[in-house]
Amino acid sequence: MPMPPRSRPLRRWSLVVALTWAHAMAAEPPGATVHAQTQPPFCRPAGSVDTTPETGGVLQVGGALAAVDIAGDLAFVAVGPRLAVYDIADAAVPRAVCTTAMFPDTVGEVAVADGRAYVLVHRYNGSETQLWVLDATEATALRVLGRVDLAGSFLRVAVGDGVAYLAGKWRVDEQRSRAGLVAVDVSDPRAPREIGRYSGDAEDGLWFESLVADGNRLIAGSFWGGLLVLDVSTPAQPRALGTLWAPDGPDGQESGVTQVALEGRFALVLVWNRLHVVDLADPAAPREVGRFPDLGVIGDIASEAGRAVMARDGGTGAVLDVTDPTAPRVVAELPHEGALDGPGFDDAMVLVGGRAAWVTFDGALRVADVRADALVSARVVPPLPIASHVVRVGRRAVVAGMRSGLWLVDLDGRTPPVAVPIPPSERTAALTIGTVAADGDTVFALDGWGSEGRLHVVDLRDPERPAWIGAVTLPLPADTGVPAYQMAAGGGFVYVPFGGHVSVVDVRDPAAPRVAGTVVLDGALATILHGRHVFVGVEPDSRLATVRTLDVTDPARPRVVGGISFNASRVAALAVTDDDRLFVVTGTRLYAFDVARPDAPRALRAFLPFMAASIVADGHRMVVDALDGVAVRDLSAFPDVREVWSVRLPGGIYLPNWPYVSHRAVLDGDRIVDARGDAGLFIVPPPPDQPPAGPSATPVAMPPDTARAVVYLPAALNAEGPRAGEATGCPPSHVALVLDTSDSEDPGRRAHPAAVASAAHAFVDAVDLGQTGVGLIGYDRQALRVVSGRDRDGLVAGLAFLAAPTRPGRRIDVGLAAAALDVSRTVGPTGRGEVVVVASGPPDAGTADLVRAAAGALRDAGWVVRSVAFGDDADAALMRELASGPGEARRAATGPELAALMDGWGRLRRD
Repeated sequence: MPMPPRSRPLRRWSLVVALTWAHAMAAEPPGATVHAQTQPPFCRPAGSVDTTPETGGVLQVGGALAAVDIAGDLAFVAVGPRLAVYDIADAAVPRAVCTTAMFPDTVGEVAVADGRAYVLVHRYNGSETQLWVLDATEATALRVLGRVDLAGSFLRVAVGDGVAYLAGKWRVDEQRSRAGLVAVDVSDPRAPREIGRYSGDAEDGLWFESLVADGNRLIAGSFWGGLLVLDVSTPAQPRALGTLWAPDGPDGQESGVTQVALEGRFALVLVWNRLHVVDLADPAAPREVGRFPDLGVIGDIASEAGRAVMARDGGTGAVLDVTDPTAPRVVAELPHEGALDGPGFDDAMVLVGGRAAWVTFDGALRVADVRADALVSARVVPPLPIASHVVRVGRRAVVAGMRSGLWLVDLDGRTPPVAVPIPPSERTAALTIGTVAADGDTVFALDGWGSEGRLHVVDLRDPERPAWIGAVTLPLPADTGVPAYQMAAGGGFVYVPFGGHVSVVDVRDPAAPRVAGTVVLDGALATILHGRHVFVGVEPDSRLATVRTLDVTDPARPRVVGGISFNASRVAALAVTDDDRLFVVTGTRLYAFDVARPDAPRALRAFLPFMAASIVADGHRMVVDALDGVAVRDLSAFPDVREVWSVRLPGGIYLPNWPYVSHRAVLDGDRIVDARGDAGLFIVPPPPDQPPAGPSATPVAMPPDTARAVVYLPAALNAEGPRAGEATGCPPSHVALVLDTSDSEDPGRRAHPAAVASAAHAFVDAVDLGQTGVGLIGYDRQALRVVSGRDRDGLVAGLAFLAAPTRPGRRIDVGLAAAALDVSRTVGPTGRGEVVVVASGPPDAGTADLVRAAAGALRDAGWVVRSVAFGDDADAALMRELASGPGEARRAATGPELAALMDGWGRLRRD
């Protein structure tokens, strides 16, 4: 199916996804061009499997949808580490055509133009982006033409006249990055090469939210830089022809441009999520000719030939007649399907040939034919869009798919692996399953993300007819719900860490599970069974991680009999061996304890560094699941934990303690079955003839047994040496200020954002910006990372923006998630991070548990969390729970009190 040339608007997509792609496989140095003149077909018929030698026998299934583009009758969809092609000639019945082999990492963006597909593959830390060029003239025979590796994080691509323009940022030096465009010459697709960059006059450059290639012009939208018309007649030297809303937007505040679509000589521009129309007849003087707030809050827009499709906030959308762009009118409403369905904010939306396509919030592909007012649409749900946890039952893997439920994958060695959903019952149709466990042929699935926690039981005695046979509600005292990421099962009982408890659930009658006993253990996140004892990983308190020992001899009366505490930022996973060794991985370290006496664990060794998301022990083997792949280590010669073999894999998203983006692995004989979040499920055999690697982790002696039930391992054991920069007196340090900007009908409360911004100003004035960076994040029902860095003028400008109330709603959890990205991208895994969250009211209904989980993820990453309940309406009890310790949670009744508190915290950073 040949496809016509065209240029298209660039879509926005989730920054959360963009900033958390896992580390890519080994590649040439950045800037290198990879030639591929004789590549075999890269796209195989839907349902086939990679059989080429370069896969190393690794099998993969599933993956989240991240982006979509349309060319002719075909939709090209980013699915985990692959590209899938759908025939959408009949929008009511999209048909899978083919799926590519795996890229080195997860695909984040795709654009199709002039018979070629341009694919962006991102490294986890944002230091490198790969641009792949594919021959897409025949959808069933996609071929790799070439690739170029670029230093920097580029999240968007637009293509026109033999040049691909990538929007993103690149590192200038150890302290600074610069945002802008990179021009890549793709006229010879077998040898793409960077030819120029553009970043405007601002010190940190311009971050572009949207691009449209239009002949020799590039229409660009920047939240801070406004609407720009760039002359790209000399692609190596783009230059600005004209700007609008820079530096001030149409209402006097920052420009707020987020999306641009072209309709003839007019640009349809989203400014602060409202539609504005701009006449570009004179590119040197763009002119606003209309604004349409009555159309509502809009997250995305695409336009073509007099029709536009827009995505409204809240999951609805509409088709507009824009024959006269200065007078758009709604002609049809887009259908709404599924929980959390889109279109909505940050969705990828395109409109080509009268067909619209977008990726929904719950990971489905939606397609609609909008050429007539009577719309035709369909919804395609890919197999296993999220693989958050996995257990093995016989010759099958059971995978937790969060909102997509439970999935079965056959492990009998036949290819390709197929993920088959376990059909939900009427009572289990709306579950969010992040954690699973198994005992024999019975599976236990924890739904712990709603208003209550429930453990569900699935009978797999007949794998062809799995059945949901029972469920039990777990104890959940008010305001103590914490999602679990590891739970133990065995001997007819399941040990569930949830809601500030460990619940012992009697499942000897699987159809009638019941809670036999509970023990209060605030912050319990993980359990593992060892004889008649259960070890429980507890979220850190004051930067001390803890493992408690429960005696479960009497299931009705579980009791804490011992434990051990150690200086770590989090407990990521637990593993125990038959020879009484307990292993605890904390993300960057592995600790080993002798648990021959479970009531008095004895410290053995710490291994530094030890980068892992989870571990599993099986005899004398340990499976290590890391961000960049999996490994098997040999424990038979402990304390030598020699690596036997390892394989690099696409990583997907990983944030500790958030089950929907966690990594978990199990052993299947000599193979590893690995759930890797939005990258899908991987079945990994040992590589052939790989020589054993030496130990990469250094054992460090631990202090002798102190004869106490709880042992503290002092900071002196952190033998990996000083953090980066400490020798020069400049440790990597960063504080994210998460500020409540929500609007209110009460005039008095409408002044709260101004008071909060003023207090944050006091913090900025007090802190030493030479030593500590500051990130500013405002939140209402969404979150916006306004500015981050050490430039005082930029921070002050950001605070001026945050001083005005935005919209109703208070999603504290979303603000904390944005803070996680802000801190992680700034200080990395070894730097010093802090988060200060201010709330002037309670969180949105039903989100308190999400708030706790988000704060727990920050604490478990090793970052200090400080909280402030501001005013009379804030939920002071909840805010205390978020903080790292009692001294880090405060109340402030007035603006001056808040300012004094923030000033003091800023001076702490100076001292």
